[in-house]
Amino acid sequence: MKVFYFRSCRTISTIGTKRFLFLLAVFVFFCQNLYSQCKLERKTDDFSTKKTVYSPDVTLVSIEPFGSGKFFWNLDMSFYKEDSTLVLYITHASQSYSSRVFSIFFKFKDGTIIKKSESVNSSDYAPGNPYRYTFTVFSLTKDELKIFAMTELEKFHAEFTQFDAYPVIEKEIKKKSIEKIKKDASCMLLEFK
Repeated sequence: MKVFYFRSCRTISTIGTKRFLFLLAVFVFFCQNLYSQCKLERKTDDFSTKKTVYSPDVTLVSIEPFGSGKFFWNLDMSFYKEDSTLVLYITHASQSYSSRVFSIFFKFKDGTIIKKSESVNSSDYAPGNPYRYTFTVFSLTKDELKIFAMTELEKFHAEFTQFDAYPVIEKEIKKKSIEKIKKDASCMLLEFK
């Protein structure tokens, strides 16, 4: 009877070990699969030790000014990490002039709201006619990045300075953009090791 009991315990522990190894293999496969799907850009400065990682732009909204000669323009966002500093880039274009984003709020399906109202940088650049672009940079914490990665976005609210045609934009975010933002945030989280 004792021998049977011993063999039973051994079989159970073997099954437990096999299950553990299987779950570990699935976890490693999932992490590698997620990492391989990440489309983050990486750059290393040849003259310093700075390493930057950034996600591609994701369009929050496309503005189509009907009834005028102006072209449509996008309000885009991306995540950017330099060494251990994490920021959120908001970029937009205007035909006559661009004003910076004064503040931007994100509302998630679970009711969480991330408010960004103090930019750390803002600048214009003009790659060519007819657009002139403005980017506004907001600091972002790792905890806020986790919210972008794990919670589904619902809508955003952006306020502009000196942009009479669009002083405020508040829109629900399209499903495709929500999925891209969630994936990019998850990929960026993998950069924190």
